[in-house]
Amino acid sequence: MRIPTRPTRTVVALLAAAALLLVGAPRLALATPAEQASRPAARLRPAKQATSFQRTTKATAALAASQIRWELRNANTASRPDVVVAYGGVTAVAVVTGDWDGNGSDTLGAVYQRSGELRWELRDATTPGLPDHAFGYGGLDAGALAAGDWDGNGSWTPGVAY
Repeated sequence: MRIPTRPTRTVVALLAAAALLLVGAPRLALATPAEQASRPAARLRPAKQATSFQRTTKATAALAASQIRWELRNANTASRPDVVVAYGGVTAVAVVTGDWDGNGSDTLGAVYQRSGELRWELRDATTPGLPDHAFGYGGLDAGALAAGDWDGNGSWTPGVAY
């Protein structure tokens, strides 16, 4: 019997996907299935539009069990989120951010395993809704996912490492 001395690509890919999911949605990743299923479905609006913290709390409690909740801050300080939005499903293998349309603001994205490849679903706004960009890129044996402005044109695109 041969004992592998290095982790296989599959193990590395799974560990990288789990790490990205934990970074992008820590509360969701640590919630039990019963806690995830107990959340009712509803649309969310940015927290800064709420007139009180109570309204913001009600909006965040309305998250569907099948969605990822993003809590975004516009400053590097401790406080409640400036924007709370549901985007991406809990079946995503990774969550990503980037300036997908080149307008100068980073927005949301989720990556899924579909039909033997990675499917990227990206939004051009920090709002819930259908993806503005959806395409397949990268194999399931990818060790890590990345996004960046690789050619300097102002818009971000996907990258995978094997």
